[in-house]
Amino acid sequence: MDFITTSMHRTKIVIGCAFFALGVFILSGMAATEKSRVPLEHDAYIWQRSWRPALLEAISTNKNLVRAWRVLAAQVSPTGKLLPVSINPKALEGSGPLLIMVVRIDGQLPNFDQLRLLDDVLALHQQWRDQGLGVAGIEIDHDCGTAKLPGYARFLATLRSRLERTTQLSITALPAWLASSHLVDVLGAIDESVLQVHSVQNPSNGLFDQVQAGRWIADYGNKSPTVFRVALPTYGSRIGFDDFGNVAFVESESTLGQGQTKAQELIVAPESVRQLMNSLNRDAPKNFRGYAWFRLPTNEDQRAWSIATWRSLIQGKPLTQVVGLIARPTSDPRLFDLVARNDGETDASPPTRIKLAGNCSDADGLGVYAAKEMEGRFWLVRNTPSLLHPQREINVGWARCEENPSKALHDQS
Repeated sequence: MDFITTSMHRTKIVIGCAFFALGVFILSGMAATEKSRVPLEHDAYIWQRSWRPALLEAISTNKNLVRAWRVLAAQVSPTGKLLPVSINPKALEGSGPLLIMVVRIDGQLPNFDQLRLLDDVLALHQQWRDQGLGVAGIEIDHDCGTAKLPGYARFLATLRSRLERTTQLSITALPAWLASSHLVDVLGAIDESVLQVHSVQNPSNGLFDQVQAGRWIADYGNKSPTVFRVALPTYGSRIGFDDFGNVAFVESESTLGQGQTKAQELIVAPESVRQLMNSLNRDAPKNFRGYAWFRLPTNEDQRAWSIATWRSLIQGKPLTQVVGLIARPTSDPRLFDLVARNDGETDASPPTRIKLAGNCSDADGLGVYAAKEMEGRFWLVRNTPSLLHPQREINVGWARCEENPSKALHDQS
C-alpha cells in the first residue's frame, strides 16, 4: 500500500512537471512570436494637385503617424508626355517620413514610348533631388489591363536597372491581376507593391467591401514574392452615369460632373475599414508590411473623412459617434428647424430615418433628406450616404408642429 502510494505520488510529480514544461514552452513560443512580429506601418498618399494651406497643415501635423509620404509627382498625358505636378518642396524637407514620388500612368493610355517615359521619370527624380528632397523611392501607378502586363513588366525591369539600388521601386497593383500568370513577372521586377482594394467596380457594391478586400489580400499574399502594403480609402465619391448606365465620371474633391442628373454618392464607412484592419492585425499574410492610406485628408475636404477619424483608425482608438437630433424654434412659434449634430470625436453616419411627432402637420427635408408620410405621421428619410464630421451639425429639414418636437424626434436608423 505504501509502495503504491509512493509510486502514484511520483507519477503525479512527473506529469505535473511535464505540463509545467509544456506551458513554459508554449508561453516562450508566444513571446517569441510577439517579438518577431513586425509592427504594421502606415504610409499616406498626397494626391492633391493644389497644395493649399489646409494640405500643408495636414502634412505638418500628421507626419508623426506616417512612415512615408507617397506624393503624386506627375501624370502621363494622353500623348505619353510626362506632366509634373507642382508641389511645395519645403513642406517635405527635413527629417520625418520617407518620401516616395508617384508617377501616374492612365490604364486606358494606348501604347506609349517607354524609353522616352523612362528618361522623363529619371529626369524628374533628379529634379526632386536637386531641390533637396531625399527621395527614397519611385512608385508607378499604372492601372493597365492584364493583357498589357508583359510589356509593363519589361518597362519596370528596365526602370529598376537604371535606378540606384538605394532607391526603391514600387507599383500600385490591382486585384484584377491576380488571375494573370504574368503577375509574377511584374512583381519580380520591383521591390515592393501596394495592393489597391477600393474602386468603383460596381456602384451597387460601393467603393469598398471589406470581405472581398480580405479575400484579395489573402490571395495576393500567397502570390507576392516581395513586400507589399494595402491601400485603404479615406474618402467618398460622387459617381455620374451616362444615358446607358455606364460610369461617366468619378469625383471626390474636384468637380467633374457638375449638373449631371444621374449621379450617386458613395461613402466608405470608417468602421468597415477598421474591421478589415482588425482582421489583418490578427492574421497578417506573408510579406505584408502595413497600409498606404488614400489619401491624406485635410480640414477642407467635403467627402473625405475628418482627420480625427483617420488618426483614430491608425492609433487604434475607438470611433466615438454621438449623434443627436435638435428642433430649434424660429420666429414662427409653430415652425422648427430640425438639426442633426455629432458631439462625438469621430465621423458618424447621420440618421437614416427620423420619425417626427404626431402633432406635426407639415414637414420637409433639406440636403440629403426628403419628407415622407408613413404610419400617419411625417418622416425625414436620408436618400444618399453621408458622413457627419465631429463637432459639426447639418440642417435636415423643418417641421410645423403644435409644440416643440425635440423630445419626440426619434432616430430610426
